[in-house]
Amino acid sequence: MHTGDDTAFDWIWRDLDHLEAHRDEFLRPVDQILNELRPLAARERPQQIPAERVWLHADWELATIVGTSGLHTVPPDGSQSFWAYRRGRNVPSHLCLARREPTRWVCLWGWWETGAFVIHTMYPGRIAPREIHDPEIPLDELPAAIEFWRNHAIVTEEGQYSPGAPDRSAP
Repeated sequence: MHTGDDTAFDWIWRDLDHLEAHRDEFLRPVDQILNELRPLAARERPQQIPAERVWLHADWELATIVGTSGLHTVPPDGSQSFWAYRRGRNVPSHLCLARREPTRWVCLWGWWETGAFVIHTMYPGRIAPREIHDPEIPLDELPAAIEFWRNHAIVTEEGQYSPGAPDRSAP
């Protein structure tokens, strides 16, 4: 059981590549946004840190714009979207060419450890399920992910994706 200040914990980045993939989407410093998220995330902190990793995948609306959302609603007929490989990715993503929209929402995905929250990823926008080709997606989450990604795509730009074999160049 933790005691004292519930907001007294460290942020630890599991993999800074996840931050770099979204850095240009943030319109404010990430450290400033993390300070605003601290009390919100602290409310989700378990009383006791379990031995087995328990993921927190949540989104919150902040008072001011945090960045631009990379998620866009598309028609399920595929007329405004396509499947391709994002740079540095080994699995295809549902993509579209669209304008990123300003958002006050921020999504945080990670888990608690003693004295710290380990950030798997963080991005401006609403919560989204794992992509359907993600090798780590649990089978019981696949139907909901398929339904979500039927109507949603990740905003990209020309030259930032490869329609064929994965482009392993740096993002």
